[in-house]
Formats: sequence, structure tokens, C-alpha cells
Amino acid sequence: MNLDGRYRGTSEVLLGDRIAPQDLAIENRGIVAAYKDRHPEEPMVAEPLVDTRVYLTLENGGLTTLKSVGSSEHR
Repeated sequence: MNLDGRYRGTSEVLLGDRIAPQDLAIENRGIVAAYKDRHPEEPMVAEPLVDTRVYLTLENGGLTTLKSVGSSEHR
């Protein structure tokens, strides 16, 4: 965030463990994080192949998850 010409970080959002990041974009004043994940029954050593998108917004100086599409629908 740019506050009076000085950049500051915000709160973090955990997307997953050992995911494969694909893209990060700003769309419609929100943030879209695209990555590949695994199905819940798959071991962590399995290659992440499930396309997943998380939609985030900035509220009160912190990131908030609006919606997750992809791996959460397969769980």
C-alpha cells in the first residue's frame, strides 16, 4: 500500500502448502491469485495439478479472501 509516498505491506493470506504459483493479477479493484494445488486425498509429494483461483480484496489495511475456486470445489 502506498501511504503518503511510502510503501507498506499488508496482512498475509495463506494460499496453501507447496503450491505451484501461476499468476497474480489485479482485476476489478481486487486481486486474483492463480495457482495449482492438490486434491485433499493426495500426498504432499504429488505434483500440484488442480487449477485454483483465489479472489482477494483489500479491506481496512488487510487482505480478505472473497472467494476460492478450484481445489476447494473438489474437496
